[in-house]
Amino acid sequence: MVEAGLEVERILGVKGIDELRKLPADRFVREDYDIAAETRVGRFDPVQDGKVIPKDLTKVILEDRRTEKLIIGSNRDEGFMTADSVNELKACVKEIAGDLTDRFLEYYGAEDDAEARDMIKKFGSDEWHMRLKYWAKKRAEKGLETWQYYFTKDFYNPGVGYTGASHSSELMYIFGNGRRLFGDDYVWTEDMQELNTLMSSYWLNFIKTGDPNGEDLPIWPEIKDEETDMEIGEETGPTYEFDDELTSLFMEAEDKLI
Repeated sequence: MVEAGLEVERILGVKGIDELRKLPADRFVREDYDIAAETRVGRFDPVQDGKVIPKDLTKVILEDRRTEKLIIGSNRDEGFMTADSVNELKACVKEIAGDLTDRFLEYYGAEDDAEARDMIKKFGSDEWHMRLKYWAKKRAEKGLETWQYYFTKDFYNPGVGYTGASHSSELMYIFGNGRRLFGDDYVWTEDMQELNTLMSSYWLNFIKTGDPNGEDLPIWPEIKDEETDMEIGEETGPTYEFDDELTSLFMEAEDKLI
């Protein structure tokens, strides 16, 4: 990690810990993605400091009564992982799956490098969704209430085009701030407004009552023993996107990671 720290200094144009400490916090935020891309230190995620964050965040989510009620979710096209070859795909899957890798490759294997580039995005998106499902099930075992969503509305970014149901694209429907993000000319269609009304209603109900459900809204089932979570986006309602065998395989892998 010493080498990674020196690389961070190079990217930020400083030398030594004293100069790093003099930098304003927003500089680290602005450079976050570049540092993560060029070094192995990863993103500047929350630090378990024993005070503000007293213990591992996963344990807070799984066990802490301060998160007695929780909405969690992910998007269909999160695409956190990248791989440029079949071998890189296998290596990435192995980091998560360990001795279950061969079984996962039955679902996420690739015949060539082009297919590997697509398949790793699907694996990364599915793994994040399943990690949250694992958390939800573990919370249910402790009597902690959880509602999980799976967002599927394709996102249009004016500077890029359609990027699928990409990471964080659900947020503008929760807050209704598409034009604030992209300008007054951003096309906000009737179906987008309907989705905004739906999602903001769920979140406001949760804030007010601790339950996203309310009058005239599709029922959003709490995660309990069943595998059901809520699709919101292209369709809205309980979803069974993943078959039982694949779900069980992910649950087994997550057990080994915790």
